Amino acid sequence: MNQALKDWTINYVKHKDMAFRKLLNVEEKKECIMFKFKDKAVAHFVIDQLDTAIFALIKDHEHATIVCPNIEDNLEFLLKEW
Repeated sequence: MNQALKDWTINYVKHKDMAFRKLLNVEEKKECIMFKFKDKAVAHFVIDQLDTAIFALIKDHEHATIVCPNIEDNLEFLLKEW
């Protein structure tokens, strides 16, 4: 996991929650960052280079977010696989 992108994701979610105050816990796992809210749990997958393996990672989570750098390869993947 890209450390800068992981830190950005944690800060983004925490700042987004400042108005609602629903965030209970942040847990960094090997494959994702789990944000536990009062009403749901959301897995944020921080991926440097998108590929089809991401589908296997997100399928087990009801609420999942993919965070990746804005690069041409990732954009092409999204356009092709969406």
